[in-house]
Amino acid sequence: MPKTQEQLAVQLEVLKQVEVIIDQEIYLRRMTLVKASDLLKLLKERIQTEVK
Repeated sequence: MPKTQEQLAVQLEVLKQVEVIIDQEIYLRRMTLVKASDLLKLLKERIQTEVK
């Protein structure tokens, strides 16, 4: 059974919303990775200064 224009429009809208959610998720994970790598750098610096 072929889909109506309205069904297709609704489907497209849902897909757009899903895309936005995925983009936000990717952004959040990137920020988490950035923070984790920053923390590692700080930790290394602290260890180096304490060893000296």
